[in-house]
Amino acid sequence: MEAMVEGPGKPELGLEKKGDLEIYRDLLGETGLHHKGPNGYDLRLTKYDPCKLGGVWEEIDSFLEGTEDKRKNAEELFDTLSGTPCSVSREIAPVLFAAYFLENTLEVALYLDGCYEPEPGAAFFSMLSHRPSLIEMRRFSVTGARLEVCKRIAGASGVTLKGRSSIVPAVGPLYRSLEQLPGYSRSGKGYYGYSMVTRTVSPRCIALRNALMRARDPHELLFSELPEALGLSPVETNSTKDDIDLLFVRLKETLDELADSYQKLLDRVKDEIALWMGAPNVSPGMRVVIREKYSKLLDAGQTAAARNLIGILIDDIDDDDTWAERITCIVYKHPRCWDDGGFAEFQVEMMKATKRFDELEEMTRKRRRLDNKVRA
Repeated sequence: MEAMVEGPGKPELGLEKKGDLEIYRDLLGETGLHHKGPNGYDLRLTKYDPCKLGGVWEEIDSFLEGTEDKRKNAEELFDTLSGTPCSVSREIAPVLFAAYFLENTLEVALYLDGCYEPEPGAAFFSMLSHRPSLIEMRRFSVTGARLEVCKRIAGASGVTLKGRSSIVPAVGPLYRSLEQLPGYSRSGKGYYGYSMVTRTVSPRCIALRNALMRARDPHELLFSELPEALGLSPVETNSTKDDIDLLFVRLKETLDELADSYQKLLDRVKDEIALWMGAPNVSPGMRVVIREKYSKLLDAGQTAAARNLIGILIDDIDDDDTWAERITCIVYKHPRCWDDGGFAEFQVEMMKATKRFDELEEMTRKRRRLDNKVRA
């Protein structure tokens, strides 16, 4: 399963172990599901179908047609495939469904333990074999204004809706908008990073962020939770063009505000560095003043941390933001990892650092006076 998700463009899915290759050849190679086409290797059903898997695909299609009103369980699908006329064993059914899904990712929504998975990975598909009762699926068809919403969101990421009108292609770009936020990361427990936790943004930003992070169903997210987070009414099939235009104006404004929140934090950090280092607030000459003041202390730094910090303070890095981030990493921690209390803690650590520098300056002055006396 993992190789199907991560290596469909590789010969034999990039598998090397003998046992894995035997299974691959039986299920995917000899069946023609994984084959080399004009654009490289691909994983999909073709006209070359020696094992008559087209009937299995038709059975899956028929099953999914019954999911447009409510989700259905993978266990139920595998029971269906094991019956006549397909007679697909329970061991093989998860592999065939995974191949079907990877061919039709824009049409089918998958859920794990009730939560929507916008981009299922290898770990998700392993659950098909081990815990199919936790996996649900649904196919959506949309029309009218709702279809227009899907087209516009999908189109923004270069996806053109073809064939069956689904909401699935519209959901991925929304989640990718989170991934593009500074400091974004995701683990099994949720989303992290300054832009994902700060409450210095508007209530609308917080509501949108919460809607995306807590979404359990793409249909509810797109047509109810998303517009409501933006202060609008749910999108109905007969919503007007003006309604849709306003939705996208607010969506862009809100995502832009979230993205800008990290830059605003960095600007505060640079102001704070300038303040404690005795330089003018952020200005073209700020780093020049700091460089002239602290270059004299480089040799006087008694600890590795002090020497590293002075080295960065006087470094001629072109980008001011990168310069500030490197300073915070030594003094405290990277601002992408902060929450709203991080700035106050950084201020405390910056005060301690400048106090140590004041002591170094005083020690350097005393040493110079002593040297001058010795020379005299």
